[in-house]
Amino acid sequence: MNDIITEILKLPTETRTIEFKRLASNKNVVKVLKTIVAMANTDGGTIIFGVDDPVKTKLKGLERIFGIEENTEVFDEIGREIRKIAPPISNL
Repeated sequence: MNDIITEILKLPTETRTIEFKRLASNKNVVKVLKTIVAMANTDGGTIIFGVDDPVKTKLKGLERIFGIEENTEVFDEIGREIRKIAPPISNL
């Protein structure tokens, strides 16, 4: 397994600067945008797409990984909506 994936899966919970976001539902677009803006207005952070939150799931290890392929339409919609944020956020 790739080292970065191993390190991501070791994270026991989300933090102020790390969020896990599955793309299973269209409702996640708004949640992701809110997270992006919140992180931009504080200390910044990292959103890990396609990985289930370890606190909200019973899945363990590689079973938590769904990838953006789970719903590429949602991933694309997030990309379109990010461009609408004003003023633009650098380093996205």
